[in-house]
Amino acid sequence: MGITIKGSNLKKESGGSAPPVDCAAAWKQIDKEKNEILKNPDPIERNKHVTAAYAKLYNDKPEMKWSGLAAIVSRQAGCAMEEAKSRTGQWIGGSDAKTAYDALAKANKSIFEDIYPNMRFYTKYGLEGIKRCGNTPGHEVPEDLKEAFEKIDQGKIREGSDDIANYEQTKVVQAKVYSDPKVKETFGKNQYWANSRVSGIAGWFGARKPEIPLSADCKGGKPVPFVGDINNPLDRVKYYHSLMKELDTLAKSPKWLPDTMGKLILRAR
Repeated sequence: MGITIKGSNLKKESGGSAPPVDCAAAWKQIDKEKNEILKNPDPIERNKHVTAAYAKLYNDKPEMKWSGLAAIVSRQAGCAMEEAKSRTGQWIGGSDAKTAYDALAKANKSIFEDIYPNMRFYTKYGLEGIKRCGNTPGHEVPEDLKEAFEKIDQGKIREGSDDIANYEQTKVVQAKVYSDPKVKETFGKNQYWANSRVSGIAGWFGARKPEIPLSADCKGGKPVPFVGDINNPLDRVKYYHSLMKELDTLAKSPKWLPDTMGKLILRAR
């Protein structure tokens, strides 16, 4: 059963649909949903709808824990984009801020573009739909995600979510964002100065530790510490585990997760 979000008038899809007979037509509808969000040229405005889409997907199928966490992380990526954009005109650090802004925007778009349609298809048509239509020309579901969906279907929710996170960081973000030497240099410098003995001064010019709070607000919550090298995809996967652990702790309050998802969905309206 989906979560109830007060004041949002959301309706949970009841039980999902039967596997489609026409796979191409089914994927076309999913593509329409995806493209409606991605057509917005403004990364910050687009981020609101990307975030809400993850939150709605989680609302429809709470087993998709990755999507619930993705909604919150996407929101915080939007916060980081807003700050980076505000610093692009600085004399010192302005160029790095522009690189960070572009990289955050690209990561947010790339993850959504790659993973969301497959997750949406699974939540709508189930594992049988993935098995029947997962090899449709132009819509081949990656084997990593097929295996993740199988685990979730078997009730191995955390294992499946972890597989999606591993795919996200090692196959999507690493290839499409961190493969750029300028991005690696910028994020590496930021982490170095944010953790240095002059972090206070560096902070004036935009240096920020690569850590985020699990909050629907930019200044809300306590940041979860990042341990390791931000440019190492395996360290980023470990950070995902830390975030999921914190989410599990916060979610012990029955109101926290519904209220958080509700805020993220309402921001896109």
